[in-house]
Amino acid sequence: KMTDVSEIMSMCEQMLGTKSMAVQMAVHDVIFYDMAVKEDAALTEEERIYMENRKADFWSDLEEEGQKRLGIQEEELEEVFLRMALAQKEQQRYADAQGVDYREYNVNGDSYRELLKTHTYEINDALWDRLDFGKITVN
Repeated sequence: KMTDVSEIMSMCEQMLGTKSMAVQMAVHDVIFYDMAVKEDAALTEEERIYMENRKADFWSDLEEEGQKRLGIQEEELEEVFLRMALAQKEQQRYADAQGVDYREYNVNGDSYRELLKTHTYEINDALWDRLDFGKITVN
């Protein structure tokens, strides 16, 4: 099937948007994880079980080829999911303390945009450019 140029451009824009959103979500989670560490946040037993189940689901959904391509072992994934869970917990705690809905501190939320202004970060462009978010092949 032939794909016209406008479709190709649309797919490229979507991939770039996805990559941009991925970095913004990573920044979001680092900010809230760091805040959680400063608050000495910890997961409850129920939260830990939920996190472990999400991690196990993610890992098994990858299947063997995806697991190999991910480049880390299942045990290493535990730390990633722990950081994400603590970031989410801190986002909820912080939103509650500010008297706003949790979603206000999502990546696209107005309150988060204001919070982001109080933080500085730098993206390692050389490393970031090496991350592959898909390829388009035209026949």
